[in-house]
Amino acid sequence: MKSKQCILRRGDAVMTSWIPERYAVKGKVLKLKDRETKVWRDGWVVESVGLVEDYEVVCARANSHTKMKEVTDI
Repeated sequence: MKSKQCILRRGDAVMTSWIPERYAVKGKVLKLKDRETKVWRDGWVVESVGLVEDYEVVCARANSHTKMKEVTDI
């Protein structure tokens, strides 16, 4: 499975996120789950679609960032 890096907007909030390729469509409105609170937030609009990467690579990078944060306490 492929993921795409997207810029998403919800009101005044903007974020960059890797989302599955089938949902990475400019103008599409998404519901995303917050990684920390596990709460679903509706209303994220895909503003732009960029890089494509294998899902496994994206997950590996996310896990390495999480582990580094735990180790360095940043």
